[in-house]
Amino acid sequence: MPDPEQEPASHQRSPVDVLHLVVAALAFLACLTLAVGAENTMVGIEADLLRLVDRLPSGLADFLVGLVQLVALVTPLVAVAVVLVLRRFRLAALVITVPLVAAVLEALLASGLDRLQLPCWPRPWPSSPGSPGPPSPARPGSAGRRRAPLWPARG
Repeated sequence: MPDPEQEPASHQRSPVDVLHLVVAALAFLACLTLAVGAENTMVGIEADLLRLVDRLPSGLADFLVGLVQLVALVTPLVAVAVVLVLRRFRLAALVITVPLVAAVLEALLASGLDRLQLPCWPRPWPSSPGSPGPPSPARPGSAGRRRAPLWPARG
Protein backbone atom coordinates (compact mmCIF):
# COMPACT_ATOMS: atom_id res chain seq x y z
CA MET A 1 0.00 0.00 0.00
CA PRO A 2 1.48 3.38 -0.98
CA ASP A 3 2.35 5.83 1.75
CA PRO A 4 -0.13 8.76 1.63
CA GLU A 5 2.51 11.21 2.86
CA GLN A 6 4.95 10.29 0.09
CA GLU A 7 4.87 12.69 -2.85
CA PRO A 8 4.47 11.18 -6.29
CA ALA A 9 7.66 11.14 -8.30
CA SER A 10 7.75 13.90 -10.87
CA HIS A 11 8.10 12.82 -14.48
CA GLN A 12 10.70 14.64 -16.50
CA ARG A 13 10.89 14.57 -20.26
CA SER A 14 14.18 13.63 -21.78
CA PRO A 15 15.61 15.48 -24.80
CA VAL A 16 15.51 12.09 -26.56
CA ASP A 17 11.69 12.09 -26.14
CA VAL A 18 11.50 15.42 -27.93
CA LEU A 19 13.77 14.11 -30.68
CA HIS A 20 11.55 11.02 -31.09
CA LEU A 21 8.49 13.27 -31.36
CA VAL A 22 10.12 15.50 -33.98
CA VAL A 23 11.32 12.53 -36.06
CA ALA A 24 7.88 10.89 -35.89
CA ALA A 25 6.17 14.14 -36.91
CA LEU A 26 8.53 14.59 -39.85
CA ALA A 27 8.01 10.97 -40.95
CA PHE A 28 4.24 11.47 -40.71
CA LEU A 29 4.40 14.64 -42.79
CA ALA A 30 6.60 12.92 -45.39
CA CYS A 31 4.16 10.00 -45.66
CA LEU A 32 1.20 12.37 -45.84
CA THR A 33 2.92 14.35 -48.61
CA LEU A 34 3.61 11.17 -50.55
CA ALA A 35 0.05 9.92 -50.09
CA VAL A 36 -1.47 13.19 -51.31
CA GLY A 37 1.07 13.99 -54.01
CA ALA A 38 1.42 10.52 -55.50
CA GLU A 39 -2.07 9.11 -55.07
CA ASN A 40 -2.24 7.73 -58.63
CA THR A 41 0.91 5.64 -58.29
CA MET A 42 -0.98 2.95 -56.41
CA VAL A 43 -3.14 2.41 -59.49
CA GLY A 44 0.00 1.62 -61.49
CA ILE A 45 1.32 -0.78 -58.86
CA GLU A 46 -2.05 -2.56 -58.67
CA ALA A 47 -2.21 -2.86 -62.45
CA ASP A 48 1.34 -4.27 -62.55
CA LEU A 49 0.50 -6.85 -59.89
CA LEU A 50 -2.68 -7.85 -61.70
CA ARG A 51 -0.74 -8.26 -64.96
CA LEU A 52 1.83 -10.38 -63.13
CA VAL A 53 -0.83 -12.66 -61.67
CA ASP A 54 -2.57 -12.83 -65.04
CA ARG A 55 0.63 -14.19 -66.65
CA LEU A 56 0.88 -17.04 -64.13
CA PRO A 57 -0.54 -20.45 -64.97
CA SER A 58 -4.13 -20.79 -63.80
CA GLY A 59 -3.37 -23.46 -61.19
CA LEU A 60 -0.52 -21.50 -59.65
CA ALA A 61 -2.56 -18.28 -59.61
CA ASP A 62 -5.47 -20.09 -57.90
CA PHE A 63 -3.04 -21.56 -55.35
CA LEU A 64 -1.54 -18.14 -54.58
CA VAL A 65 -4.96 -16.49 -54.29
CA GLY A 66 -6.09 -19.26 -51.93
CA LEU A 67 -2.89 -19.00 -49.90
CA VAL A 68 -3.31 -15.24 -49.46
CA GLN A 69 -6.96 -15.73 -48.45
CA LEU A 70 -6.00 -18.43 -45.97
CA VAL A 71 -3.26 -16.28 -44.42
CA ALA A 72 -5.68 -13.34 -44.19
CA LEU A 73 -8.20 -15.55 -42.42
CA VAL A 74 -5.79 -17.34 -40.05
CA THR A 75 -3.52 -14.45 -39.02
CA PRO A 76 -6.08 -12.57 -36.86
CA LEU A 77 -7.17 -15.84 -35.22
CA VAL A 78 -3.56 -16.73 -34.37
CA ALA A 79 -2.95 -13.23 -33.00
CA VAL A 80 -5.98 -13.48 -30.70
CA ALA A 81 -4.98 -17.00 -29.62
CA VAL A 82 -1.43 -15.88 -28.78
CA VAL A 83 -2.70 -12.95 -26.75
CA LEU A 84 -5.10 -15.22 -24.85
CA VAL A 85 -2.41 -17.87 -24.20
CA LEU A 86 -0.16 -15.15 -22.80
CA ARG A 87 -3.09 -14.18 -20.53
CA ARG A 88 -3.12 -10.58 -21.74
CA PHE A 89 -6.88 -10.23 -21.48
CA ARG A 90 -7.05 -6.45 -21.79
CA LEU A 91 -4.99 -6.62 -24.96
CA ALA A 92 -7.21 -9.45 -26.24
CA ALA A 93 -10.28 -7.30 -25.62
CA LEU A 94 -8.66 -4.46 -27.58
CA VAL A 95 -7.59 -6.77 -30.43
CA ILE A 96 -11.16 -8.03 -30.74
CA THR A 97 -13.22 -4.89 -30.11
CA VAL A 98 -11.23 -2.27 -32.01
CA PRO A 99 -11.67 -3.90 -35.46
CA LEU A 100 -15.35 -4.51 -34.72
CA VAL A 101 -15.91 -0.88 -33.71
CA ALA A 102 -13.95 0.29 -36.76
CA ALA A 103 -16.07 -1.89 -39.07
CA VAL A 104 -19.31 -0.55 -37.57
CA LEU A 105 -18.11 3.07 -37.82
CA GLU A 106 -16.96 2.52 -41.41
CA ALA A 107 -20.32 1.03 -42.35
CA LEU A 108 -22.17 3.94 -40.74
CA LEU A 109 -19.90 6.47 -42.41
CA ALA A 110 -20.21 4.77 -45.80
CA SER A 111 -24.00 4.63 -45.58
CA GLY A 112 -24.08 8.29 -44.53
CA LEU A 113 -21.83 9.30 -47.41
CA ASP A 114 -23.91 7.27 -49.85
CA ARG A 115 -26.94 9.35 -48.93
CA LEU A 116 -25.07 12.61 -49.50
CA GLN A 117 -24.85 13.88 -53.06
CA LEU A 118 -21.71 15.96 -52.86
CA PRO A 119 -20.73 17.81 -56.05
CA CYS A 120 -17.13 16.57 -55.82
CA TRP A 121 -18.21 12.97 -55.18
CA PRO A 122 -17.97 10.63 -58.21
CA ARG A 123 -21.33 10.28 -59.88
CA PRO A 124 -22.79 6.88 -60.71
CA TRP A 125 -22.28 5.73 -64.29
CA PRO A 126 -25.06 6.66 -66.70
CA SER A 127 -27.37 3.83 -67.60
CA SER A 128 -28.65 5.11 -70.93
CA PRO A 129 -28.74 2.54 -73.76
CA GLY A 130 -25.73 3.98 -75.63
CA SER A 131 -23.49 4.56 -72.61
CA PRO A 132 -20.51 2.32 -72.03
CA GLY A 133 -21.29 1.77 -68.35
CA PRO A 134 -18.83 1.29 -65.52
CA PRO A 135 -15.44 -0.26 -66.09
CA SER A 136 -15.24 -4.00 -65.58
CA PRO A 137 -13.75 -5.09 -62.24
CA ALA A 138 -12.00 -7.96 -64.02
CA ARG A 139 -8.26 -7.97 -64.44
CA PRO A 140 -6.70 -6.45 -67.54
CA GLY A 141 -6.52 -8.99 -70.33
CA SER A 142 -8.75 -11.49 -68.58
CA ALA A 143 -11.70 -11.09 -70.97
CA GLY A 144 -14.21 -10.69 -68.15
CA ARG A 145 -12.90 -13.64 -66.09
CA ARG A 146 -12.92 -12.98 -62.35
CA ARG A 147 -11.35 -15.04 -59.62
CA ALA A 148 -13.82 -16.14 -57.00
CA PRO A 149 -12.87 -16.80 -53.39
CA LEU A 150 -12.06 -20.43 -52.63
CA TRP A 151 -14.90 -20.66 -50.13
CA PRO A 152 -17.83 -19.03 -51.95
CA ALA A 153 -21.17 -18.99 -50.22
CA ARG A 154 -23.24 -20.93 -52.69
CA GLY A 155 -26.68 -22.10 -51.85
